[in-house]
Amino acid sequence: MAEKITNSFHSALGATKETLGKAVGSEQLMASGHAEKAQADARAVGQHTMQEGDKSYQRVQGSVDEAARRAKATMGAATGNTKMQTEGNFHETSGTARKPTNQ
Repeated sequence: MAEKITNSFHSALGATKETLGKAVGSEQLMASGHAEKAQADARAVGQHTMQEGDKSYQRVQGSVDEAARRAKATMGAATGNTKMQTEGNFHETSGTARKPTNQ
């Protein structure tokens, strides 16, 4: 969250410098503002991409947990192994909880 605020601040500061540079006729200030805004915007896009990648990973991991649950619960029930069946039910809870929070 702090990075998002920092990026927003630098993006706004860069835009202000760029506008001020145009107003006073300073190409150096205008270029400096443009560069600062572009860097802040690029960092914001990178952060967003990383967050989406992590959410995708968590969704996949949730699906894997659910599949493992089904396999263990089914095998436990078929063989009468209550420990395996209980482990399968635990994986169901873990996988189901993980998926919706990362939609």
